Amino acid sequence: MQNWNEGYFSDFSYTKGYYSAINPLLMNFHLALAGIKSNTIDERAEDISPPPEFNYLELGFGMGISVNIHAATSRGCYSAVDFNPEHMAYANTYAKSDNITLYNESFKECLARLEKEKITFDYICFHGIFSWISKENRDIILEIVYKFLKVGGVVYNSYNCFPQQVFALSIKEILSLHHQLNRSIDVNASDRLLRSIEFLSKFTKINPLFMRNPDVSNFISRISDMKNSDITYLAHEYLNAEWNVFYFYEIAKMMENVKCSYVVNTDPLDHLDGCNLSEEAREFLSGIADPIFREQLKDYCVNRNFRGDIFVKGIYRFGQNVSMQRILNTRFVLITPITAFKSDMDVVLGTLSLDKDLYKRVLEYLQSQSYRPKSSSEIMQECDMDFSSLVTSVLVLIKQGMLFPTQNIDETIKNRARAYNEILFNQQLHDETNVYVAAPLINSCIGVGIIEQLIMKTYIENVKDKDKDKDKHKLALKTFELFKKYGKKVVENGVVIEKDSENIKKIEAVVKEFMEKLPLYQVLGILD
Repeated sequence: MQNWNEGYFSDFSYTKGYYSAINPLLMNFHLALAGIKSNTIDERAEDISPPPEFNYLELGFGMGISVNIHAATSRGCYSAVDFNPEHMAYANTYAKSDNITLYNESFKECLARLEKEKITFDYICFHGIFSWISKENRDIILEIVYKFLKVGGVVYNSYNCFPQQVFALSIKEILSLHHQLNRSIDVNASDRLLRSIEFLSKFTKINPLFMRNPDVSNFISRISDMKNSDITYLAHEYLNAEWNVFYFYEIAKMMENVKCSYVVNTDPLDHLDGCNLSEEAREFLSGIADPIFREQLKDYCVNRNFRGDIFVKGIYRFGQNVSMQRILNTRFVLITPITAFKSDMDVVLGTLSLDKDLYKRVLEYLQSQSYRPKSSSEIMQECDMDFSSLVTSVLVLIKQGMLFPTQNIDETIKNRARAYNEILFNQQLHDETNVYVAAPLINSCIGVGIIEQLIMKTYIENVKDKDKDKDKHKLALKTFELFKKYGKKVVENGVVIEKDSENIKKIEAVVKEFMEKLPLYQVLGILD
């Protein structure tokens, strides 16, 4: 029997991450900005909402956080595949919605099953796998797309790309070779990888000519910085038997062969050439007629190393006014307090200094009326902006993780999200699991720390009155009782706080922050 992992690094599980790039609402927003009509945007709606029913397939779901969140906050029907049984075991803990099915199978097995079931999909997403699997598996994925994506359906594919990855390719080989040569050493996979990184550091100190390239030295420094915090990511990124880098045009050609056309890159700032391209570059690229060649040259201009692209099977364009109107009708909501805003942003061309007065007006309006979602047209009118400025500000705030498009939600969606969050909160009592709390209004999630999650649990179960001062006192004490019952203690900067009084004090501080954000949590549909 062939090894089940087929060369994919499986000594320990993948990272517990949520990936907003494959969020249905956000993908629809990118499509609308690009003026593309697809199955995934409801014809009967006036905004970017998905239709009431749709089928979504994720290939290679990792720990399953993204697909579980999307299913728990959506009307769609979700299927997802991953070959790793440890991933499946973790993801299955949360896959209790009636609209999600997870499969522990290879892509080959998935293809065979779909051949029998004859299900077709509106979305097929594969995030962070295309560069790390064999050609045989890539071909199987493309066959799944060819046979089971509906006309008008959407594909998301992310992958390592040239030109910038040319430097990483050589360093990856050093890490991989050292790791392979030392597999017999009786240490766990994590320690073995740390030894390989340490070897790379020692080798760099002899100043090889290749390492003197600034891009190479910066890459090595990034690996060294990540070794103490992201060892799981580094292992899955660089220790696979397969580690492939593509030119954009190669991926575009593969997708064209399965009848899918390139639409847009999902980095929000990629819609804003002024952030990424000099005036000379914009002028030069405007003279390139072929869109694929133009996009390829753009990768050289920005020195890109990773892409997340949206493709559509059968391009059909909205009329310009129709696309604009859908964006204007789309409501957006803040998902963080306005204090998180950064007026200076790092972009390809350097530091982008944003108009503080403009963003102050936008953010204060978005926060007003207890965070009530506002349509783009409302924002534009209230903040005295033209359409171009509106789109720029929305994209910047999405990039900063502060803003998200919204959907209409009903009791079914609310109940699915409550059930997911109940599982999450209960899991935190036994094993700190992840920070992603389902937020039905945005078909997504927000990051919430472990203590605050348990405060949410306590709030749901115990706090009924509306006296906020009493609420704070009750929340702190009840949450502390929960900590005591399950033998948990507050950990600050890696240090366990032992005294009960100090634990209560720390919890009270988090309760204060929680109460300030309570109106936001209520608008997002997390709490009543």
